[in-house]
Amino acid sequence: MKLNRKATNGLIAGFLAIIVMTAGFFAYQQKASADTITPGFATAHVALRIAIPTARSINFRVVFNSTNGSKRYYFKERVFNFETPGLNSVEWYIRKIPEGTFSVEVTADSTTLSPSPTDVSLAIDKVTDTAKFELNLGMPEVPEPEISSEATDTADVTDTTTVDTSGDLYGPEDTATPDPEPYTSTSVVVPPVPQLPTN
Repeated sequence: MKLNRKATNGLIAGFLAIIVMTAGFFAYQQKASADTITPGFATAHVALRIAIPTARSINFRVVFNSTNGSKRYYFKERVFNFETPGLNSVEWYIRKIPEGTFSVEVTADSTTLSPSPTDVSLAIDKVTDTAKFELNLGMPEVPEPEISSEATDTADVTDTTTVDTSGDLYGPEDTATPDPEPYTSTSVVVPPVPQLPTN
């Protein structure tokens, strides 16, 4: 009987925990939707993939041209600050666009991003993904690897080593001592005899 009561209490506690977590999830989703969706209008999700060599600010402009023959268009401009060189991602939500099919074009400082233009159908009270627009301004330079000092020292020693042929065998040069005769196969090498001082 005890096992059944414990099992029942565990099931009830688990069920209540699931209900609380589900309610929290839906509350979060409603808040997120309220932040990105304006009732009665469509929301466009523009994904930007920007590669930059150094940190900088870029002015982006998105234009929604109607494809039904109407001359009306909608646009949004915004400056994004990129502090990290390399590849950066931006998830941009543009609200208050009427329902319909549009040709979307994204530019950055008068440079058109790829793939522009692209056709998108926007629906009321929904977030619609447009495309992943890319801009490659270059990647940061990778520094060349430094040569280790040990390898440099070894190379220097090898390159500057010379053979000493000054004849240290006979001591420092002395003008009073004649140079020994050159060695030949028939001659014998005899070290010089020091001279005694004379009074």
